[in-house]
Amino acid sequence: MRSLPVRWRITGAFTVAMLLLMVLAGVFVYLRLDEALDRHIDHALRSRTAQLIGSADTQLLDGRTEPADPGSPSAAVLESDENPVQVLSADGEVLRSSARASVPLVSPSLVRGIGDQALFVDRTGDALFDESVRLLVTPLPAEGPGAVLVVGESLDEKHEAMVALLTTELIGLAAAIVGSAVVGYLMTGVALRPVEDIRREAETIRDLPLGRLPEPRANDELGRLGRTLNGLLERVQQSWSAEQDAIARERRFIADASHQLRTPLTTLKSELDVALIGPHEAAQLRLALESAREETDRICRLADDLLLLAQAEHAAGAAHPHDVDVAHLLGEAARRNRARADSLDRPITVQVVPGLHLWADPDQIALALDALLENALTHGAGPVTLSATSDADHVQVTIRDQGQGFPQDFLPTAFDRFTRPAASRGQPGTGLGLAIVRALARHNHGDVTVLEALPGAAVMVSLPSTEVSPPRRGDLQGHRESSRTTSPDGVSPSLGPGRGPNSPRAGRT
Repeated sequence: MRSLPVRWRITGAFTVAMLLLMVLAGVFVYLRLDEALDRHIDHALRSRTAQLIGSADTQLLDGRTEPADPGSPSAAVLESDENPVQVLSADGEVLRSSARASVPLVSPSLVRGIGDQALFVDRTGDALFDESVRLLVTPLPAEGPGAVLVVGESLDEKHEAMVALLTTELIGLAAAIVGSAVVGYLMTGVALRPVEDIRREAETIRDLPLGRLPEPRANDELGRLGRTLNGLLERVQQSWSAEQDAIARERRFIADASHQLRTPLTTLKSELDVALIGPHEAAQLRLALESAREETDRICRLADDLLLLAQAEHAAGAAHPHDVDVAHLLGEAARRNRARADSLDRPITVQVVPGLHLWADPDQIALALDALLENALTHGAGPVTLSATSDADHVQVTIRDQGQGFPQDFLPTAFDRFTRPAASRGQPGTGLGLAIVRALARHNHGDVTVLEALPGAAVMVSLPSTEVSPPRRGDLQGHRESSRTTSPDGVSPSLGPGRGPNSPRAGRT
């Protein structure tokens, strides 16, 4: 059955259902007609019996077995139709009878056992009485003790009517089954036409971007199927587009990384070539080696930042989120960068609403704060402020300085990789700092934005908050020891060696 086409299976099911319904309807009609005919016959027998008993006279009781005189009222009653009528004694002998009933219609035992209640009896045709009749046996005390009146009604016409009805039902059933099969097949084809349209259209979709399938207008199963398939195609299209965008970004990333590496490698090779050519004094060789070391440091910074960015973007399984006290987090970030800030005579100020907590990996967020402080100290001016506020769901950490700020044309690409303002290209940096910050923030279910700030620059990191009461001092100290995973040598298991929050080069823009 499962190997048959859907159209044939639906047609078969429809035909079988129609067959069952029509058989049940035919049986119902047959039984109801049979019951109605029986009620009609019973009513006719009662009426005939009442008529005979009501018209009885002395001729009915004179003891003759022949029909009454045709001129008498009782004879008119007895011979008014062809149905048999008899008057039987208590011993079953025929006292009176119609012309068609010369033999007793019921047995003597039935006559003796009838009592004072009328009784219906069906008699099939036999050698003595060749037709089937229904008899109404009624006590007739006027003829003597135990005498009965037997009135019959032929059942042959009923049987003929029932046979005719059964024949008609069978012929109609066969015709109806054939017709229902044909109608079911055609209607199933009409109902499945939208599916065929969807299949035909889907067969034509071979290339990207994907087309769309026809959607039936009705809000039924086929309409929902069409919308679901179009939604699936839309998701496939979006996934393909996202994959193409990712591939394009990776290609641009490789091209940018190659371009960033080419300059220091070319400079390094030139310095080494110069050092290898002809005799040089020690001072000249030292200058060449120092220049080579600077270019090597630049290559190392770029490699470290590239590695950190890759780990930050793909560190889904390496995060260790905790309930982090924001005041402690910002205080530690200020402490790590205070030495460099003091050397530049640029104080770092922390402004935090007491009791703020966020839910994130403390090492990764500390790394992001170090990168933002590094940018502020390298490219900004004046005091640097670390502040934190909160709303119902998030904690906003803002790093602000008093420098020139971000150029307006730089803002749309501020968080892209290898992008730097034109004024900063002569300063140290790789253009990856803000990209690393955004990757770390999003990895912790947050985000980072550049705020309007004049004068200076302001960057806000938004992270999920946790509604907890401020821990006690001893609990906070224990939490810091358990949550911070950076080893004394600056190795963070979450992000690799050399990138702990105490690392002097947490990230540069």
